[in-house]
Amino acid sequence: PKDLEGQTVAVVTLVGLGTVATKALFSASGADLEKIRFIELPQPEMLPALQRGTIAAAVLVEPFLTAAKNDVRIIGKPYDALARTLLICQWIASRDWLTKNSSGVKRLVGAIYDTARWANTHHTESLAILVRYLKIDPERMRGTIRASYATSLDPSMIQPVIDGGVRFKAIPTALDASSVIVRV
Repeated sequence: PKDLEGQTVAVVTLVGLGTVATKALFSASGADLEKIRFIELPQPEMLPALQRGTIAAAVLVEPFLTAAKNDVRIIGKPYDALARTLLICQWIASRDWLTKNSSGVKRLVGAIYDTARWANTHHTESLAILVRYLKIDPERMRGTIRASYATSLDPSMIQPVIDGGVRFKAIPTALDASSVIVRV
């Protein structure tokens, strides 16, 4: 990543988890972030921009990474710079709404975790769903690195995201992850 000083790197959004993780990776590698130009670019446009030389590097995620595997070389895994396992997406609601809808919330949480357990153990079946909705060639999708879905909520999976967000100015104030979790 230090070799990217003076270059342009594409990210999906300038202020988001992917960019925070990328900055953590580059920083840990000794790169001066002030010398790297970050631009926003949609995932489908990243590989063509790399091939044209418009950008020097891009943060590709699945399924785009697998689709481009013959055309790119991985130089780092940004999320690993924050933590080996972390929560990148979650459902949120106000405490008031959660209190007023607690029985429905319990059913929703149960359904989410049941679905996660199924998806974590049924990659072949879930591949058919991904191919159908993403409209991607199933042969190109084989071997895709699949996400592991959480089956419980652990503040230690959220804290690295918050800490990285504060460090790279995506979040204005530090907080304890356990303080934002409401158990239902």
